[in-house]
Parts: sequence; structure tokens; C-alpha cells
Amino acid sequence: SSACVTMAAEVKVPTAGRRNILITSALPYVNNVPHLGNIIGCVLSGDVFARYCRLRDYNVIYVCGTDEYGTATETRAREEGVTPKELCNKYHAIHKRVYEWFDCSFDIFGRTTTEQQTHIAQNIFHKLNANDLLVEKEVSQLYCEKCERFLADRYVRGTCPFCAYDGARGDQCDKCQKLLDPTELINPKCHTDGTQPVERSTTHLFLKLPELTERLKNWVDQSSQKGFWSPNSVQMTHGWLKNGLTDRCITRDLKWGTPVPIEKFKHKVFYVWFDAPIGYISITANYAPHDWEQWWKNPENVELFQFMGKDNVPFHTVIFPSSLLGSGDNWTLLHHLSTTEYLTYEGRKFTKSGGVGVFGDHAMQTNIPAEIWRYYLLVNRPEQSDSDFTWDDFKAKTNNELLKNLGNFINRALMFIKNNLHCIIPPATFCDEDQKIIEAVNGLIRDFAASMEKVHIKEALKIIMEISQIGNKFLQDNKPWELGKSDPVRCGTVLSLAANFVFTLSILMEPFMPQLSSKILAQLNLPPCRLRDDMVMLTVPEGHEISHNIAPLIQKLEDKVIEALKEKFAGAQASMPPCPLDIRVGRIEGVQALPDSDKLYVMKVNVGSSVPRTVVAGLRAHYTQEELEGKGVCVLCNLKPAKLKGVKSEGMCLACKRQDGEGPLGLLFVPEAQPGEKICPQDMRLVPAAPSKFDLNQFKKPENSMHMKEGRVVFGETHVLQTEKGVLVTVDRAAGAGEALHNEA
Repeated sequence: SSACVTMAAEVKVPTAGRRNILITSALPYVNNVPHLGNIIGCVLSGDVFARYCRLRDYNVIYVCGTDEYGTATETRAREEGVTPKELCNKYHAIHKRVYEWFDCSFDIFGRTTTEQQTHIAQNIFHKLNANDLLVEKEVSQLYCEKCERFLADRYVRGTCPFCAYDGARGDQCDKCQKLLDPTELINPKCHTDGTQPVERSTTHLFLKLPELTERLKNWVDQSSQKGFWSPNSVQMTHGWLKNGLTDRCITRDLKWGTPVPIEKFKHKVFYVWFDAPIGYISITANYAPHDWEQWWKNPENVELFQFMGKDNVPFHTVIFPSSLLGSGDNWTLLHHLSTTEYLTYEGRKFTKSGGVGVFGDHAMQTNIPAEIWRYYLLVNRPEQSDSDFTWDDFKAKTNNELLKNLGNFINRALMFIKNNLHCIIPPATFCDEDQKIIEAVNGLIRDFAASMEKVHIKEALKIIMEISQIGNKFLQDNKPWELGKSDPVRCGTVLSLAANFVFTLSILMEPFMPQLSSKILAQLNLPPCRLRDDMVMLTVPEGHEISHNIAPLIQKLEDKVIEALKEKFAGAQASMPPCPLDIRVGRIEGVQALPDSDKLYVMKVNVGSSVPRTVVAGLRAHYTQEELEGKGVCVLCNLKPAKLKGVKSEGMCLACKRQDGEGPLGLLFVPEAQPGEKICPQDMRLVPAAPSKFDLNQFKKPENSMHMKEGRVVFGETHVLQTEKGVLVTVDRAAGAGEALHNEA
């Protein structure tokens, strides 16, 4: 099927003497509707950077499309009673419509089910094979006789052989986090129909990653430095390399996928994580059929920027580059990797089936303009830690930041020019104080550009709002409504500079809120322009006539509208009781024994904030300092701060101890979890803002008690403690039945 060009009027190719930038965002999987977290995680972030590059007159193309092959598509198609192709056509159109509404300016939004995908993927495969980097291995896989197919790991459920959790997936146990093979599960079941599968032998092809490790490591060391990868991306990639790469299976027993071009394997297809990243290349080939290699085989002249959620990092820093390096061709490899953490909805996971959260098609139906959604998602972009979408915060940021700061300033400035100067920009004679303000703004424009060059998107947006605040204060301090009568010349200067503020803001805002930028320019009666290379304020020329149609740019979000939307998108969680506890995953980053105490440690604990929390804990009888350094813990964050031996403690590490006092005390933790992940009891909902802080006595009330039950940590009577992603909290020592207690001093 054809890919669709959604923006570019002409095909662009790298040009000598210009900065050539190739931008991709992670290909959204085709079998669902994207939610707000998907949108900010890749496509919207990539769009802001692409628009900024165009603002600087860089030669840039922005490439994306739907990832359409694999087990999930086959399964979803079966559930909907359609063919995989019909399913892909349906959801590709939905994705395209959503991203167009959000003003995502792709040069092409394509798909992976194309002839170019088959040709390029098979070509890379042939070169890997010719370079002796593939090996056949016979493996045992689970086969569902009812479905008549081998089961992908994630479509097998059973009992974990390590911790006895009865809901483990075939690839990993969510409770103990052990990586699994489906054949290791006790009493495995097909996730689709619940029948017990049988083991069958099958032969697959594996990529010899160990033989590529040295080349990959050298590339990672160079690229991560030169391309200023985010710290978590570097850490995750080095973790894979440190643990040692193993042969990676690149084929699957499926029908829906890119076929393996070898007779012996003609009934198999490429595994999605070998095949899907090649989609970036094949979609570019759909965009520029004769010139795509100028983008993808031109590392000397092209910089590749890739945007994605953090869960996609290893596939883009290990698997995909290894495939390209192993082919022997001179590929354009990753320059900069921009990753995001997770976005939650009112403290919970987005779920279409449960009706929880705002999905792309929902946002289109709210009558709230796309630019408002863009602003909120970008100012809350989860760059360093997870972010939470809440309707109250959405309303506050729209009304208090966008409307009161930016919208009101622009409207007041232009209305003064219209009403007092007949829409004509007057002459200006800037005094010393004006020059200081102009220089301050020029410095902020330079900061804005520096932030965007490093892809610090949220920081750059905050700088724009700071410039707007300066403009607002300038207008307030100079009071043109009084100057008009007392000093018309000074009034003209003030309004002229205010118009320059507005013009500058309209251009800086374009990557973030393109519709708003267009509206401001229309009211200024000025065309779009580039960001000046000298990074100074833009000037509206003396004598220029602005539009006579000056109108408010941003509408206030009313309480009744927000309350109705809250109720509409609350899903099943609306009836759940609220959780009074703000518990987060933490990591201990420093431990010192507290002087004058034989029980207490003073610990620095990372809970996902910019500054670690100080926690005083009575653990010296149970853990050495070495055992605690780097350890994962569960921290109660909304406990009232208390001074212990003169040191202020800002939280409590939860631990478990037998009721009879015997045996070890064990800290609660979540394996593999990241600092800042929120923990909530099952069938309860996290409240958007933590409740008012309560003291230790309130925490020890029966309704807030925690205890062990059948190997799980339980809050109250029945609520199993888990992260918002559904991973169970566990104890690092066998504590038996007991309560989760404060580490006693």
C-alpha cells in the first residue's frame, strides 16, 4: 500500500553547506488509538524539534509512520473479525487523523507494510548473512493447537517458577521481574483462548550480537558523547553492554510480517524488533524513492535525531545499530536520542478498555483547541521523571499561564495600539531602562536557542513564558493608558516595544503552538519569519499597520466544563476509593551513620525529584551501609517531616517485620523499577495531589495498615500493593506475616 506524504511540497535532499537533520519519532503500533502519553512521548516532541529546525532554516525532514507487523496485529485482527491488512488500514487512518489534528508536521507519515520495507529489510538481512553474523538454532516453543500457531512470549500466561506468581507472562514475571522463557512457566495457558499449549521444536535465525559488541561499544561511546544522549539512555545502554550481549532471535513463526528470504525459512517472518526500526528507512524511501540513501547512507553530512519513550531505548541503541553496523554499509547512525518517561492520567495508567484517560480521538471531541493540548503536554513533558495529567492542573496552566500571562499581554498590547494609535506602529526612542530590558530578552532568546539545540524542550518553553512575563511587567510598569494623555511620545515608545515583544513571542512560540503563532501574526498583519541568527528581538517597523481585527487568543476553561470532562474520562476508577498514601519507588544514593545513635542512618533517597530526600531510618541493626547503597526502596512521601536527633527526615522507607518481632526486618521494594514510579494499592485510585501530610500515628491507624498476605504486601484488608504499571511490591527478606512498619529509631 502507498505511504502518504502529509506535509512536504517537494522532496528535500541533503544540501552541501547547510545543516542536514533527519528526525524520526518511534513508530506507533498500529493496533490501538494513541493516548496523550503516546503523543507527548514521541510524535509531539519530535514535531517541536522539527519546527524549531525549520525556524533556524536547517535542512530537515521529519519521518514517522505506523508499525504494522507482528503478533499483536494478528491477534487484534482476529478479535475484530477482520484481516490484519484491514485492521492496519483502519488504525493507520486513525493515527494519521489524530496527529494531523495535533498539528504534527511530518514530511511523511507512512507505514511499514510496503514493498520498500520488504526490499530494504531483506537487503540488510542478506548482508548480515553474507558477513556470517547469523546463526541457526533449534528452540522449543509453545504451540496452541486450537489457534494453530506458535505463541509469542507475551501471549502465554502461567505460574512463575521463581516466585509462584500465577499471572506471569511468557517473557517476564511482573512480580519478581525475572526474565522468563515461556517453556519455564508452570501450567502455561494461551492468553487468547485459555487452552494449554504444547511444546514443539522450531528453528530460528539469530543475530550474533557478541561478535558486534566491540564495534557497537566504540560507536556508543562516541555517539553518546557527541550527540549528548540523556543520562538514562546512556545508563540503560551501558547496562546491556555490561551484562554481555547474547545472540538475538530475529525470526518468528508468523504469517503477518516481512518474509525471510531463504527457502528453508520461507514460512517465517522477521521479528518485529529487527524489522520495525528499518521502517524509518523504508518510510524515507517512500518519501524520496530515488534519494533516500542520501539521508540514510550519509553519516558525514546528516545528523539523525530520534524521539521515543524510555522503554524503546535498547532497541535503538543496541539492536538497530548492530544490524546496520553488521551489514557493512555506511549508514547514518543515531546522533541524538531524546527520551521521555511515562505520562499517567490522574495517577493511573491510560486504558482504552477501562475508559480511563484521554486518547487522541477524545481530545479532538472536547472542543478545546489543539494548541492548548500541545502547551499542556509540552510544559509537563516527562523529561527526567514521570508526569501526571490532571484536569485541575490542565485548567490551572491554561487559565493562569497561557491566558493570564501570554494571552492577556498580547491582547492588551494590540488593543492599545488599535484604540490609541489607529493600528499604526509609532516611532520609538528607547531609554536606558528600555535597552536593559531589550538586552535581557536578547539573552533569553539565546538561552532559548541553546536549550532547543540540546533538545531541552520543556526548558525552552519556560523561557518563552518568562519573556512574556517581562513584557507583561513592562506594560504594567509603564501604564500606557496614562501615558497616552501625559506623554504621547513615551506612550508610542512603550507600545512600539510591546509590539516587538509580541512579534518575538509569535516566532518563538511557533514550534510549540503553531496555530497560536499564526493567529498572533494575523493580528500583527505580518508574515512568518525565521529566528534571527544574531538572536535578538524582532522589530515591527515604524509605520506598520496591524490588523483591525484584534480578538482574545485564548479562552478561559470554565469549572463546569472541566468537571464534565473529569467525569467523562474517569472510567472505572471513578468509583474506586482514593488512596491516602503517596508512596513512590526510591533509590538510596547515600548512607551515613547518625552520630550519637546506634540505631539510625541518615540516607539520601532519590524519589524521582531533582533533589534527593533526606530520610532518617532505624536500620543499623538490620543492614550495613554497603547493603543500603544503591538499594531500591518504597518511600512514604507525604508523611509530616520530623526531626530525629536534630536531623529533619522527609519521608519513611517502608519495611516489613514479623508480628512476634522475630526474624529479620525486610525493606519493601519493586524490582527493576525507576525512582519516582508511584505505588498504589489495587482497586484504589491515586489522588492527583498528595493529601495533606499526616503524622506517624495517623499512618499506624488500622485503615492505613499494611501486612503480608500469601507472599504479597497488602494495604487495608484486600488491596495488594503495586506500581501504577501493575508490578507488585515485594520484600527483600523473608519477613513472614507482619505489618509494614517505620524503621524504628
